[in-house]
Amino acid sequence: MTISRRKFLALSGAAAGATALDLTAFAQGRAPSNEYQQDFRGRCGYQPNFPRLGLIAIGNDQTYPPANWPTFGKFHVIIMGGNWEIWGDSRAYTREDVVRGIQAASPVDSRVFQYVAYNAIYTSGQGYDLSDPNSFFAAASNNNWWLYDNGTSGPTVRSGAETYINMTHFAPRDLATGLRPYELAAAYSERMYVSGDPLHPRNTAPSLDGLYLDNLFAFPRVDGDWNRDGVIDLKSDPTVQLWLRTGERDFYNELSRIAPEKMLIGNIGSWPQLSTTDPSAVAPLNDILSGGVFEGAIGASFSVESYAGFDEAMAYYLYLMETTTGPRLQIVNQENLQLNGSDPYDASPFHAMRYGICMALMNDGYYAGEGIYGHTGTLDQIIWFDEYDGGGLGEGYLGQPTRDWRGAPQTKARWNYGPFGVWAREFDGGIAIVNPKGNGSQTITFQDLGGPRWKHFKGTQDPDTNNGLDVGEVTLADRDGVILLRRDRRWEDGRR
Repeated sequence: MTISRRKFLALSGAAAGATALDLTAFAQGRAPSNEYQQDFRGRCGYQPNFPRLGLIAIGNDQTYPPANWPTFGKFHVIIMGGNWEIWGDSRAYTREDVVRGIQAASPVDSRVFQYVAYNAIYTSGQGYDLSDPNSFFAAASNNNWWLYDNGTSGPTVRSGAETYINMTHFAPRDLATGLRPYELAAAYSERMYVSGDPLHPRNTAPSLDGLYLDNLFAFPRVDGDWNRDGVIDLKSDPTVQLWLRTGERDFYNELSRIAPEKMLIGNIGSWPQLSTTDPSAVAPLNDILSGGVFEGAIGASFSVESYAGFDEAMAYYLYLMETTTGPRLQIVNQENLQLNGSDPYDASPFHAMRYGICMALMNDGYYAGEGIYGHTGTLDQIIWFDEYDGGGLGEGYLGQPTRDWRGAPQTKARWNYGPFGVWAREFDGGIAIVNPKGNGSQTITFQDLGGPRWKHFKGTQDPDTNNGLDVGEVTLADRDGVILLRRDRRWEDGRR
């Protein structure tokens, strides 16, 4: 990326203190040191080579010991959990140690985000230090931010042991700070995980690239008296949905005010349920996030690909890319993969995984293929497939997309074979081809591929497919994909 000095000064917000060394680093596309590091990482873009990989490490083991850091660092975008107040109090290493350890071990310049969620919290205060008068739980209790069936008292709207938070502008401002519910949630998150909380200083990680806000819904999940007038408001009402999204937007507004160098991404998989063509359908949330998670895009019973098919899943994917802004760190999540790359919808070894990663490669997102343990941070439950690094060629082995229509984000099939067609996208180092579910087995001919241009990479997990041989034609099963290398691309230096 090329950046002018003028743009650097505007981005850093610290023109008076910029040194010639810092400016030279920016001009050369390198990250400057010290206080300018986060400005560079967060605001000057991140366009790593492909395949791009994501890791949602918020389940099971959330201690993140040093032995895990090199593995985590092989993924481009990482979401870490441990989002409770006493996480680091008795641990031998701090949250900052974890983040910096992942970044230092990373060959792909990983971006690390902290998981937070505030749409519902345990009424017991689980996860919070009950002695902390400045926690989000204390603010929710003191200001009566609970969502009620009727008015401002009586039965609350609950999900199991958790009670929903009313983050709309009908909830009162915090008595101490004057902040609305999600404004205070942002301020609390920034203090706890970025700038530092005096009660729990080992929770702080100023090197975080940003925050991941879970459950950033386009519409409420429940009915409730959102405007506190004694009448139930329906979650299907567009006016009620706008109240919710307006309250959610407060989180971004406050975070961008107090920590403009940090990025915000979120769980935004519900957004395309309002529209797949009109970005303003999710206003005022569109064009503010730096990316998000398309949770369970493939592989689960609730996946859009499972019940509506490949084309609709791709429409969801495109919409999520178009409603976020740079650098668009959009994770495409596939769930329920087995060690052999199959999933509940295709028992054939490696077909489901190749289908998922090639689907992600049709646009600029980050593929997160997960095992049956889901969003796990446990090292032995994180599956690494040959397609991630070309069987040892190195992360990013496909390089960048070609600078023509073949490398542009794809919006339709390239070859009209079968009822849905076969999709493909080309890169400097290869090509990804994906055959949609329901399309039947299809053969891409020698002529379709442009002649003797491609070869398989050499892998160990599926040597029948990844055999290192030149390609004449390619036959793909239904719901399958393949990644091929360019024959004229030299790989002697390994990682790209």
